Amino acid sequence: MKLRPIFFLLLLAFVAGLPVVTLRAQNVMVTNLANLRLLVTPTLRTNVNVLIEGVVCEVAPEKNLLVLQDASAVDLLEIKSPLAGLRVGQRVRLSAEKCNVVWQRTRLQLHGAPVEVQVLGSGSLPNPAQFYIGQVIGAHGPNQWITMEGSVRFIAGRADGLDLELRSPGNSRLQVGVFAEMLLPETLLLNSRIRATGIGHSVFSAADQKIWGVLTVLDPRKIQVIEVAPELWASYPVQSVVENANAGTNDAGGLVHLSGRIRLAANGTNEVPLLNDETGEVFLDGTREAFALAGKPAEAIGVLRREGTIFFLRGSCVRALASGADQTALPVLTTAEQVLRLKREDSARGYPVRLRGVVTSVVDCHNFVMQDSTHGIFIQDTNFASANCPQPGEYWEISGVTGEGYFSPMVRGQNIKRLGAGRLPEPVRPAWDQLINGSLDNQYVELEGIITELKINTCTLLTHWGKISVAIVDQKPGRFAAHQNQLVRLRGCLKAVWDDVSHQLVIGVVRLDNATINADQTLPADPFSVPVKTVAELRRFDLSAGAFQRVHLVGQLVAQRGEEFFLMSSNAGLRFVASSAAGVGVGHLVEVSGYPELGGPSPVLRETVVKNVGHAALPPPKDLSPDNLMAAENDSVRVRLEGTLVNAQIGRDEQNLELRSGLRTFLARVRTPGGLVENFVEGSRLRVTGVYAGQSGGRAGDTVLDSFELLVSSPLDVEVLARPPWWTLKKLLAALGVLLGVLALAGVWILLLRRQVERRTAQLERANRQREQAERARVLDEERLRIARDLHDDLGSSLTEITMLGSMGLAEKDVARGDTISQIVKKARDSVNALDVIVWAVNPKENSLQSLADYLASFADEFLTASGIACRLNLPVSFPAVTLDGRTRHDLFLATKEALNNAVRHARATEVELSVALENQDLVITVRDNGIGFDAAQKSFGHGLGNLRSRLEKLGGVCAFNSITGTGTTVTLRLAVANTPFAG
Repeated sequence: MKLRPIFFLLLLAFVAGLPVVTLRAQNVMVTNLANLRLLVTPTLRTNVNVLIEGVVCEVAPEKNLLVLQDASAVDLLEIKSPLAGLRVGQRVRLSAEKCNVVWQRTRLQLHGAPVEVQVLGSGSLPNPAQFYIGQVIGAHGPNQWITMEGSVRFIAGRADGLDLELRSPGNSRLQVGVFAEMLLPETLLLNSRIRATGIGHSVFSAADQKIWGVLTVLDPRKIQVIEVAPELWASYPVQSVVENANAGTNDAGGLVHLSGRIRLAANGTNEVPLLNDETGEVFLDGTREAFALAGKPAEAIGVLRREGTIFFLRGSCVRALASGADQTALPVLTTAEQVLRLKREDSARGYPVRLRGVVTSVVDCHNFVMQDSTHGIFIQDTNFASANCPQPGEYWEISGVTGEGYFSPMVRGQNIKRLGAGRLPEPVRPAWDQLINGSLDNQYVELEGIITELKINTCTLLTHWGKISVAIVDQKPGRFAAHQNQLVRLRGCLKAVWDDVSHQLVIGVVRLDNATINADQTLPADPFSVPVKTVAELRRFDLSAGAFQRVHLVGQLVAQRGEEFFLMSSNAGLRFVASSAAGVGVGHLVEVSGYPELGGPSPVLRETVVKNVGHAALPPPKDLSPDNLMAAENDSVRVRLEGTLVNAQIGRDEQNLELRSGLRTFLARVRTPGGLVENFVEGSRLRVTGVYAGQSGGRAGDTVLDSFELLVSSPLDVEVLARPPWWTLKKLLAALGVLLGVLALAGVWILLLRRQVERRTAQLERANRQREQAERARVLDEERLRIARDLHDDLGSSLTEITMLGSMGLAEKDVARGDTISQIVKKARDSVNALDVIVWAVNPKENSLQSLADYLASFADEFLTASGIACRLNLPVSFPAVTLDGRTRHDLFLATKEALNNAVRHARATEVELSVALENQDLVITVRDNGIGFDAAQKSFGHGLGNLRSRLEKLGGVCAFNSITGTGTTVTLRLAVANTPFAG
């Protein structure tokens, strides 16, 4: 019994033509890669002895990964042994005893025992086999060293590398697993066409065929960019090599767009392509496209890297430049997608174009549509002879320039060549937005739907998403007449319908040229011959269910809104749309047959056929409460609920009642046949019976609705449960409004009154302060008057008596005693003069500008006359009634006296002029003499002049001196009398 697995293994190896696996007791000796993978697939195998020789195709020492190829296969091995010394192209021997081998689909793990790696010499690297994505493998082994091309549609990172999904023009898929850090940015890879070389792993397709499904790449340099996304060329402006050399190494991974001429340079035994733009050179990836453009002007885009002084453009994609003046400005466009991505104004510039593709539609010999692997595009060429017109399905090569076209960019052919027979491309199956937005203009498509109506050169197609009008102008409409009301697939060249003036789309209409039709399903002549279903069964599994599979239901019509009907069947509801439903109405028992849509709160039938089978009383309503008010199961069901009337409005043929139930409000649309309108009072408690029409907000499968309406057949279905009390909320709000208004007016009145009281109080306080100040001033004036009177009467009379007695004593002849008495008389006379000044200063009756001027004039005349100096007075006849306090008058007197004294003592003047004037509320006192003067710039002011300035500054005034040697001196005293403390 134990020999059966061994015998089976030997037999399998013999049939496969592989070297025999030697079995020793429980150990297994494996000598090639095919047997190793066959031995462990898909489970762990232990105690395996390995002795395999092969050539190293790729190696990643940091990840312990090794791509090895021997005579039987190629595989990715993960070995827990040092691989740092290995190089690509070496021939090695792997040996291990009693190791464990684990199958990981894309690689084999050898662990549990050391694996010895011995270098035997050099070997020849295998040439990768060329396959296309989706190709059936046939007799090829499980793993092969292959190369495949495709467009990157999806990029996903993982812990040990990167996964790329490649798509073929036929939409076949291939997963590329890169077990290394990618050197190229996603911006360059996504939507670009690449060529990948690595280990191909077979998978089973849905059709039970073996195809290449996974490609494992260990070296990221094995990913070559053939063609980048068209928008990248325009997104990155052309730069020079020297610009990037000065900027340093492009470590950020940004893309660089270069232009120049490609040449081949020797690199050991091989040649490598370089791009030279006369400022420098940069190495390109060794792609077939780069070698094909050697010696020609070209442009390249990629990631610039620097190693020492050498620059490399990693991931470089190249394309030829146009010759002539437009060589750098207008590159050659090689795909239809590149042309269509141009803006309207750019396409009018005439970009050079070189395309190959299959003809999908022919308008005439000079106007046709050609489609390459990227898109379809309109071609206009006037060089055709009528005998050489292109035909659909032929493969052509076009050289020409771009044109703006009427709707989308086009190509004006200049050189056109038939290459032979072709095959119509795989049709695009557009979604609804692609069908109506014009993005698939000139694309070969397949439309699936039911032809519901035929007109001249136009058919109406019911698709998965709705109806659309399809114009077919190049064929006879009778060809499609037999397919009306059938599920069909239309294939052809789709053309958008647009306005000739505005160049804008006509929504809802498309054109299909070179159309072919295939009937997928012939509908039964009797739409009611299909089995009857319930509403609940529409949401259950049914293999034959679909948007184009008619369903048959039986129920009762409970409401109608325009062309939309509401049907109840087995206590569940649905809606259907029927353009013709004559003879049926609410209450009728009907059979309906239509195409279901399940995206709303309840199923909806389209293109519905209705048959009346009787009449019956409406089903009893379902009672709703605020808890289940918004449940989707209520839709299209006859319900009954209570609510408070918030608002009532009368519309055309209906009365709209807005009700509130709990925290929700809803609208009840009450039909008013014959204009019968019930007067419902707002605030009433109503019980309403009608059909629930919910709205889910566009989210399919919602169990809780956003809002709903109630469709009520007549006012008789509205029952008043309670009238609103007299003291309604509206009246309460009105009363509260009036009360708030009164309170607001009272508040405003109180505020105004308070402000008035505050103003009056402030006025009274100011008046009281003024009266108190006046009273204090009056008392002070009386006290000053008393002091002045006492000084004048008592001290003045005493000093006068002393003066008289002294004068009498001077008459005696005693000389010694006469000097003493003379001094006493002088002191007494000075005291009398000083006392006179004090009495004048404190006397409130003298608090005026006029009194000051008179006193100064009197003093100056007396003082100067006694000094033998002529006195000139310059005073106005009268002064305004300006009040000055005693201190101010006294200080001004002393300042004037000081100025007069200086003129008498120092000026040697013969005449002094005193002026007193009022200039713009400023009191100006001027003392001018004709003395010797002095130099104001050299003379330092003494105590007299300094005292004058300080005295005026204390009063808030200004003292100015003006003197010239030999001409006299002028002293000006200026004081703003309006700013003095007691000026009035």
